[in-house]
Amino acid sequence: MLGSPVDLTTREYQLLLIFAQNPNDVLSRQQLLDLVWGIDYAGDDRVVDVFVKRLRQKLGHDREKWAIVTIRGMGYKFKVE
Repeated sequence: MLGSPVDLTTREYQLLLIFAQNPNDVLSRQQLLDLVWGIDYAGDDRVVDVFVKRLRQKLGHDREKWAIVTIRGMGYKFKVE
């Protein structure tokens, strides 16, 4: 529902903020890891996929003006019309 609050974790919020600050730009997993988890993060880069999936679920599927789009082989884009 439009205007309803959504509970996000700190990392989910940070990821959404990075997407919102870079509309229509393709961001690689590594860029997102560096910006959200920090350059010292030593874990698997697939953690980004998990958090993007959670954001999509929490924010809903009925989006007409925006979407977090997977750009195969490159990363993700916060597509805004």
